[in-house]
Parts: sequence; C-alpha cells; structure tokens
Amino acid sequence: MRPSRLPALSVLSALGALAVTLLPAGGTPAAATPPALLTVTDPGFEQEGAGWTLTSGAGTATNLPHGGDRLLYLDAGPGKKASQTITARRSGTYDFSAWIATGGPGAHFTVRVNGKVKGSVALPSRPTYARFTISRVALAPDDQLEIAFESGDGWVNADDVMVSPSSPVDPVISSSDPRIVEMFTWSKRKASSWVQLPGTTGPLNVDENHRSGTGTGTYGPAYWAGYAHRSAYYSRDFAHQLGGAAVLGLGAENKSMLRSYAASATAEHRYYPVWSLNFDTSTAHAIDYHGPDDFVREVPATFELVEKANEAYRWSGDRAYLDDPALWDYYRHATGEFVDLHDGTKDNGRSRWPRARGRASSPGPPATTRRATSTSPRPETVSRRSTRRTARWRSSHATRATAPSRPRPPHGPSGSRSISTTPGAVADRARPWCAPTAPMARRSPAGARRTAGSCR
Repeated sequence: MRPSRLPALSVLSALGALAVTLLPAGGTPAAATPPALLTVTDPGFEQEGAGWTLTSGAGTATNLPHGGDRLLYLDAGPGKKASQTITARRSGTYDFSAWIATGGPGAHFTVRVNGKVKGSVALPSRPTYARFTISRVALAPDDQLEIAFESGDGWVNADDVMVSPSSPVDPVISSSDPRIVEMFTWSKRKASSWVQLPGTTGPLNVDENHRSGTGTGTYGPAYWAGYAHRSAYYSRDFAHQLGGAAVLGLGAENKSMLRSYAASATAEHRYYPVWSLNFDTSTAHAIDYHGPDDFVREVPATFELVEKANEAYRWSGDRAYLDDPALWDYYRHATGEFVDLHDGTKDNGRSRWPRARGRASSPGPPATTRRATSTSPRPETVSRRSTRRTARWRSSHATRATAPSRPRPPHGPSGSRSISTTPGAVADRARPWCAPTAPMARRSPAGARRTAGSCR
C-alpha cells in the first residue's frame, strides 16, 4: 500500500541568458499551452493599430505610451472611435481591461456582444493613465465581440488592452454596511482582471528599462503578482496572494505558478527558486536573473513556497500537490539538500539547535545570500534575530512530527526543556521527515538519512 504524502507535506510546510529556460525536475518541459480562446490583435498598438478599425481623428502615436513604444489616441470631440471585433470560438466569461488617460470627461470604454452593450465605463477627466475594467462578459460560440474606445470632450489615450478569464468563482458577501460590500466587490473584480489568459502571446522581460521587452512568449496559467510595469510574478507577492486566488477559484494558476518555482530550484541554483518569472511560467525575468550564480534569491522564500503548497492543497484538495514529481522533489530538496548546502554559511551568534546527525547542536540557518544590488519589489534581509526565530521554529515543528504517545524530553531544573542526548530523541526533535505514527501513514523520502530510532 502506497503511504500517504499528506502527513509529510504538513510537516514540511512548517518548515543563463536574459531569459533562462527552467525545466521541471527530470528535464521534461511542461506541456505546451494551447492558443488562447479569445485573442485581441495588437493589444499594445505596437503594430500601428493592426486589427483595429479607426475613424477620422483616431490613430496611433509615440508621444506618451503606457508601455512599449506606441499608443492609441482619439482627438477631442464627438464621433471619434477605435474598435476591434472578434468572433468567439467557445463559450466563456471574460474581463476586459485597458490603461486609459483623458483630457476631459465624456469618453467611454465599451464592450458589445452582437451589437448590444454588455459593459461600459464612463471615463473621467484624468490626464494620467489608470486601468479600467469591464467584468464578467459572457460569450457563446460565434458571438461577435466588439471592444471600443469612444471619444468625449477631451483627448483620449489608450494602451495595453488585456483579456482575462473571469474568475471561476464569484463570491458574494452581505453586510449591514454597504461600503464593505462595495469594497469586496471592487476587490474581487480588480483581482480577476489581473489574471492572464493562457495561450496569449505576450512580451517577455518587460521592465522599466525594456518597455517592449526582449521577445515574446506564450503565456501560461498565471496572474500578476508584483510590479504592473513588469511582465513577471514575484515569489513574495505570489505567496501573499495565493489564498485570495484560491477564494476566486484560481487553482490552476496557483498550481502552475508554484510548479514553475519548483522547477527553478535546481542543483545548479543550489536549490534556491528564482525570485521572479515571466508569464510564460518557464523563464526567469531578466532584471532579476543574470545567470546561475547571479540572481536575486532569499532564504525564507524557499521554505515559504513549501508552506504555500500545503496551503494550496488544503484549499483545493488537488492531489497533484502531493503526487507531482516536480513539486514533491522541491519539498524534499528545500528541507534536505538546501539546508545542508546553506546551513552554517554565516555565524548566527549564540543560536544553537539540534540536528539529526548525531550531533548535539549546529549553527542555525544562514543569513540571506541575495545579491546586494537587488531590483526586486521588496528587498529582504535576514538578521540574527530572524535566524534565531527560524532556528526555534524548525526545532519546535520537528518536535510536532513525533508520535503523540511518546514522552516529551524532561524539564531541566530551571523549568526550560532540555534535549535528550539519545539518538532517537535528537532525531525526533530535529529531523522534520518523521511523520506522526499510526494511524497516520509515514513516509521518508528517498535519499533522506535517518538516525537510529527516528522513524520506523
């Protein structure tokens, strides 16, 4: 009978080039993403409006684009319009967004289906770009979808049109305070509008220095988690957003993004996951990755992603989080080889904690080894205080892996808990691979070294 991986995962959770290709463990690339079911031609107007119908007084220019090199403009006054009509190939519900600036009120961003308005935003006077969204537009096969920008009292600039699959779940809340309901509705609509439509062809390595990127790729299941002006999602931002994404039913995106980080934590990278990935979910973003020995990374992120995988499993019940070889190898490496490679590389002062190697104690986790000149959204450092917290955390959670029926180590005379020097007790407190005993199944991954008495 195959042992369950859930107890072990629960324990674990407590614990080249401009765009290098990152393969899952075993060297097999993830399955290719099929073409998007709904495609907007020239969404950033870099091809001078190819696919768009422009009236007199509408066109493309280079004076002040939101991204890339070009933008759409409408002159002031009535009757100016830019639109694109797309035939839906399959049923689906979508969100439509664009970055828009205006020189006066009266203009509209509108979506029509078969000639009927399904959503429209009355644009305010706002000379700087803001992102406007029309949410949850339902389409059936062969429906005629029109995306339109229509003029008003002042000029209009528009750029970077984006199609997102509406979130599979549309949660609602009730409250005696209507402002709370309004904020929740705004939040869920805004979050859904940042989800990438799998199969979309888009730019890679877009950042403040490369506004058009360094090439294009096919986007996978992912959502924006980081800077809006970079074509990437970031480890720390993704970790913060995973729970909210689960509430919206974005399980496919959560799993795809976690797997992309797992695939990047290779032996060449000393089992660090990369810090940011392009929306193709397979290439590291160039601003944070310069090579296998020169890329942004941090110690806590490695363990945090294990924790988030456990959280995603408990939200979704998807056994791929337990059975996928790339994910499982990541959990194993993060709590095995990664610790062995980086533990003790920097002195942590008086912090001492037990290890399951027959030694009474060893130095705590190392301070961060991220590049000093980081360009990531939230530069992080690990102080001695945080490493001592990590040491206590690892020791306490390793203790939770012991069987409930086993006696705890005796208390010392001062009331503090002392650590038994017997091999079994040291291993039980220090080695997180030991899952609770029956009736829960146990699993020690291949290659994990055991101390006598630590696991049966």
